[in-house]
Amino acid sequence: MSILEFKNPYQGLSPTKVSLLHNSTLDATALANIGFFSTVDRESTHILLTDSNVAASMLGELKELFNNLRIKIHPIIVAPGEPSKTIQAYNYVLDSCADIGITKESTVIGIGGGVIKDLSGFLASTLLRGLNLVLIPTTVLAQVDAAIDWRHSLNLPHGKNLIGSILAPAEILINAGFLKLLNDRWVRDGLAESIKIALCQSPDFLTLLSQANPSDFTWLCRVIDISVSEKVVAMNRDSAPDQAMLVYGHAIGHAIEHLSEGELGHGEAISIGMSVTAELSFLAGLSDELTLKAHYDVFTRFGLPTIVPDKYDLDHIWSIIRADKRFRGDKMWAPSVKTVGTLVVDNAGKCFLPFGEEIVLRALELNKSHGKTTRRLAQD
Repeated sequence: MSILEFKNPYQGLSPTKVSLLHNSTLDATALANIGFFSTVDRESTHILLTDSNVAASMLGELKELFNNLRIKIHPIIVAPGEPSKTIQAYNYVLDSCADIGITKESTVIGIGGGVIKDLSGFLASTLLRGLNLVLIPTTVLAQVDAAIDWRHSLNLPHGKNLIGSILAPAEILINAGFLKLLNDRWVRDGLAESIKIALCQSPDFLTLLSQANPSDFTWLCRVIDISVSEKVVAMNRDSAPDQAMLVYGHAIGHAIEHLSEGELGHGEAISIGMSVTAELSFLAGLSDELTLKAHYDVFTRFGLPTIVPDKYDLDHIWSIIRADKRFRGDKMWAPSVKTVGTLVVDNAGKCFLPFGEEIVLRALELNKSHGKTTRRLAQD
């Protein structure tokens, strides 16, 4: 067990405490011993926000846990996945909270994946002008990336993460034991965010990722710990490369994810986004062929997609990219990997670089061609 902290974005407020465990189950005594839930008032009623998948496998255990901790909860259960990252789901949860009678002393406790983290965070940051927030992520994706943040977003029909708020969680519990409940696809999907950290900041971490097996729980715990530690460091340093790393491959990846309408997981879409961004960097003369190859190789090793599906129209992808919050001046502003472990930094010390429609569409075409070449060689 270890405890980390990352700073609050608002000066003078308490940092977020991140507790890392590898337990198979949640134990009230163990949590009490590390002081988890210390920010939760024992006299008030609190919101337990989760999805139906988590509820089906854990709700009974969670109710017993909170009862043993003398924490009064009212569960609110939403549908799993992106449909719950919407204004409609947010309104449903607001109405439920109004029926319960939530007060300023209530805490929003989000238990689930990345969508639950975003919905919980957005709820806590807006209900009664701000409530205490505690997060217990249960997926690889949420543990290594989504939960270690103070930004919370909802989607609109035009694209992902177009509505947002900022609120630092008071406490986060990263328990790798939850990951034993995930199937192989969603373990690999989440590891895309760990690969992102390695490509942007750590060749040694990429070597570890490239040589191991996601089904090895000991290895997976090590990857979770490293990923969380790297993300916490990035949140504390707040440097240009650290902030750019957080969204590497996301401008294109979010467009792919939005188009997939749930067919692709976030990590799967971001894997494609990073692969296309690597093509873009190579095309712009910002990286070399070895760096481009490293992207395709590592994602392929983990069984993650790297190629934009044929059914996605490239002009449609560009139209969705235009809705990205960093799109301005007819340019997509995005970070670029120079070599594995190093981001491109311009003369002004900035990592977000402008890419126009023509070069982005060309990179998308090259990515599709890469897929066809790979398939042809495999058939030969």
